[in-house]
Amino acid sequence: MATPSSLFYVHHQNAKRSSQKLSFIFWLGVLLSSVSYILIALLLIYISTFGKYWAWETAIMLSSIPIITTISAYFDRRRHMFKTSATELAKELGAKPLSLTGNLAQQQLRNIVEEMAVSSGIQPPPILIMSRDDSINAFVLGGANHTIALTVSQGALNNLTRDELQALVAHEFGHIINEDVWIYSKLSAMLHGYFIISEWRYGSRHAISSSRIQFWGRDDSESSHIDLFYLILGFWGTILLGVGRLIQAAFSREREWMADARSVEYTRNSTALISLLKKALALQYLKANTPVARESIAHFFFINYQPLNHFTQRQTHPPIKERIQRYGGSINDEEIAAIAYELQEKRRESPLDNIIDKHRYAFSTTTLYPILTVNKHLNQARQPTKFTDETSLAATIYAFFLFHCGQNLFEISQNPDINQIRFKQAKPYFSMVGNCHPIEQIFYYQQYCRQVTYLSSAEQQSLRKDIDSLIQVDKDFTIYEWCYLLILHHYMTPVVNQEQHYQNLAEPLQRLFSFCASIYSDGDDNMRQQLFSYLCQHGLPIRNANYHELLPSANTFASMEQDIEKLKTLKPMYRQQLLSALKDSFASLKQQNLVGIYIHHTMMITLGEK
Repeated sequence: MATPSSLFYVHHQNAKRSSQKLSFIFWLGVLLSSVSYILIALLLIYISTFGKYWAWETAIMLSSIPIITTISAYFDRRRHMFKTSATELAKELGAKPLSLTGNLAQQQLRNIVEEMAVSSGIQPPPILIMSRDDSINAFVLGGANHTIALTVSQGALNNLTRDELQALVAHEFGHIINEDVWIYSKLSAMLHGYFIISEWRYGSRHAISSSRIQFWGRDDSESSHIDLFYLILGFWGTILLGVGRLIQAAFSREREWMADARSVEYTRNSTALISLLKKALALQYLKANTPVARESIAHFFFINYQPLNHFTQRQTHPPIKERIQRYGGSINDEEIAAIAYELQEKRRESPLDNIIDKHRYAFSTTTLYPILTVNKHLNQARQPTKFTDETSLAATIYAFFLFHCGQNLFEISQNPDINQIRFKQAKPYFSMVGNCHPIEQIFYYQQYCRQVTYLSSAEQQSLRKDIDSLIQVDKDFTIYEWCYLLILHHYMTPVVNQEQHYQNLAEPLQRLFSFCASIYSDGDDNMRQQLFSYLCQHGLPIRNANYHELLPSANTFASMEQDIEKLKTLKPMYRQQLLSALKDSFASLKQQNLVGIYIHHTMMITLGEK
């Protein structure tokens, strides 16, 4: 059975047949519009006094005016479009020639273009860059002497992988092979003629000069008939212009389908095209610096970033979601939000940024991460190295607290209350911790804490004492340090008896649910109550439970530590049900900040099996 990605030839042929039909309809409409102009002129002659003074020959002449105007506008526009080379036209739009030295991204683009030229069997066109365009886009233009130029946005170079960029370039090569550049120019030129006619609805003086009227010597009564003639033709031209644009948009959509099929044909990689379109959809979702192209040139672009509620029949491109689905892809709001977040983060990054300072700053802000982004980071985190000696393991765990300390490394090195031997042992691991993404950090910390059983009892006590000293020096005990202490304590203490019925621990459960609801909801009172009710119903049922806001504080930390120790004594079946409810409530959220992420995983770790 053929997969969606292997049907590119079928998709291409279907789109080609559809575009041929639309092209025939368009030019048939041009012919019928000429006939309609003649009929309108003849009708006006018979129903007005205008016909008493003018011969049939003049009527034919009047009816030919819009036809001649349309044809003249058509050829004028074509001459204007092809009087300069494609490269110069691209430069007029703000593009700059590709840099051949010192820019790895642009050199990679050049290599991809040469690869696609070999795949498609044509000469590689000149390459230009839209350096001020942060969107993901590209287009090809045609100019004098059948020259062609390929232009790619800076946003595409910044945000796309090599495979995605290859899919984008292959799509544009599809337009070249399909000769869309020249077909589009003919349609646009004819629509320009309709536009000129549509302007006549403002009256004869808008259509012809006053000197021409004076030369004809018409009086006011004659001018009123002429105005009526131009008014009717102008409104008819407006209708034809609207219908023509609808046909042009439908034609353009079919050519986009054809170019997508060419992209898959040349790259043999539908996954890259799907990934590329998902990123473009995320940019459309963000509405961030994604310029909307003028209607007259929108069909040239890979993506026309129109508003999501735009009238579908006037769109020059198929909906991005449909383009994704055609080749077996799928997309939902959660995935769009996650991709959009990653694109935003990439835009904020600078090669000069210190990654450790950036990660430390993330812990002091309330950045909201899409849940899919959270899951992605946790899934891609690798198993850390297993240490064979006590010193390295203890130093690594200590380095996590060192990273979250409010004082810098120099201040800590000068403090007599700090175990300087431990500090020097942990300092080499500080960069390792700092380079971990904030979401992934708790995963790595948990994996190291799992190895504390290899530490001797004396080394465990010494490590805990040194961590407490560091926290005392810090004087700014954060919720992240509290989470780390709970996890470390969990793996350092023996397993307790698990025989309690949940009804005997109703108060600790109620406080746990209130605490999680307070943290997860990020200040939304309605969501807090909903989460609390959900946990009470689907976790371990508690009767007459009332929500009480519990925000991070020294008193909250102390009471929650005691409650967690009590809840560890629940029977395994009750703890599993509790953990399942906590997991489902967290997964139901669309986004979460670091505090919520750390609290959730700390509860899952400390209430779970070792």
